[in-house]
Amino acid sequence: MKIPFQRGNQNPIRRRAQKCKTTALRLKYSVYYASFEKQQGSRVWMDGREMLMLSSNDYLGLTHHPRVVEAGRRALETWGSSSTGARLANGSRSYHEALEEKLADFLGAAGYATGLVGKWHNGAFDDRYHPLNRGFGEFLGFRGGWQDYWEWTLERDRAPFAADGRYLTDVFTSGAIDYIERHRNEPFFLHLAYNAPHFPFQAPEAEIDQFLKPGVSRRVATIYAMIQRVDLGIGRILQTLEERGLADNTIVMFMSDNGPQLDGEGEESTVRYNAGLRGAKQTVWEGGIRVPFIMRWPDGIEGRTSLDSLVHFTDWLPTLLDAAGVRYDPESFDGRSALPVLQGSTRAAESTRFWQWTRYEPLATSNAAMRDGDWKIVNHRKGWELYDMRKHRNESEDLATRFPERLASMVAAFDTWFASLPKRATPTSKKKKKK
Repeated sequence: MKIPFQRGNQNPIRRRAQKCKTTALRLKYSVYYASFEKQQGSRVWMDGREMLMLSSNDYLGLTHHPRVVEAGRRALETWGSSSTGARLANGSRSYHEALEEKLADFLGAAGYATGLVGKWHNGAFDDRYHPLNRGFGEFLGFRGGWQDYWEWTLERDRAPFAADGRYLTDVFTSGAIDYIERHRNEPFFLHLAYNAPHFPFQAPEAEIDQFLKPGVSRRVATIYAMIQRVDLGIGRILQTLEERGLADNTIVMFMSDNGPQLDGEGEESTVRYNAGLRGAKQTVWEGGIRVPFIMRWPDGIEGRTSLDSLVHFTDWLPTLLDAAGVRYDPESFDGRSALPVLQGSTRAAESTRFWQWTRYEPLATSNAAMRDGDWKIVNHRKGWELYDMRKHRNESEDLATRFPERLASMVAAFDTWFASLPKRATPTSKKKKKK
């Protein structure tokens, strides 16, 4: 089902302050789900604002090679299939299976140049997980959770790259444009992983001031200024694609990893617009897992539309491989290709999905959820609740007592799924021997 395209973002404060560059992208998903860093049953670990690009000089067909550019943080860094096909119940980022194939591996083997610019929340303590060991041919960014936006230290491939006075978001934008320029005459894949607006909250003072108004904390104004720099950077990247004649056959995908952090008090408060959804980052309420997604591919999909088919982060690996004409075993992936839906098929997308997130050890009764068509169950440490997402997108009315059979069947399905996931021991520090 297609509904009218809505221009720009719907946050009234940010909408008044700027023209959103991402409206140049063409297709918007209204029901798009992220995965958590340690989501069970998924080989995706993510955390950020993603923009993906897949591109080529070839005329686009499913047997040819569109380019891909991705902007954000760590969305696709570990997409892939396990050599054993096993789904891991515990997926700490630092302990990804070394033999798993990632999106960059697949595309690199198919003849694409592969590059990562930005944040890579892997490999800080184990070089096996350095981007250059995970399918990427080039890397400009940092390994770990965060960097100062002014006093940053990056890597260019493996060589240190010290701060030079530029704002970090602008460094990543320029790095992405440089990558496109150098690879514009060949198929390329670029994962642009902006870390903004992640902590530390820093932006030029003049840009913060334009967002200050009654009811908006200084912290929130700073976050909006950080997002604006990302927005302007994406505008520069899209302009580069246009100027180089690459826009029509380049798949550009912009997405977020999870809902916003909403906490703090006074001028330190981060509480802000979240589309009226319940919950925030690190929860399985809609406000924590239902995130923005915009895509542009003029040669491959109809533009200026919005789709309400349910799509999950894990779907993009098979989707992009289909678009690039790369063969794969569909049973080896957790996701399913959304390409038919993107190109107008009336075939329903996969509508049953599971989530579970806890910081260190998976727990079936904590921060867990399942979506089955229009129905969703949530267990946020207080027992299972049931919601009809057609009527209550904000999860405001628990229907568990009204539809006990529906609840029981979904809980049973969740338990079956959770029990099917092989457990994996998490490395622990060795105990010191007593002298």
